[in-house]
Amino acid sequence: MQTYKELVEETDWSAFGRGKDERCANCMAHCGYEPSAVFATVGSLRESIRAATGG
Repeated sequence: MQTYKELVEETDWSAFGRGKDERCANCMAHCGYEPSAVFATVGSLRESIRAATGG
């Protein structure tokens, strides 16, 4: 593939994911859990309040 567009449009994404590709077994990139965002939120009272209030 030569371009990002080709990658996105021509990749058989159903071949990837936990249980389908061993490289995906411990990957947390697309699971809805982004650790650095969680750590930043719970590591600061200001950020915890902002997250709780939606602001």
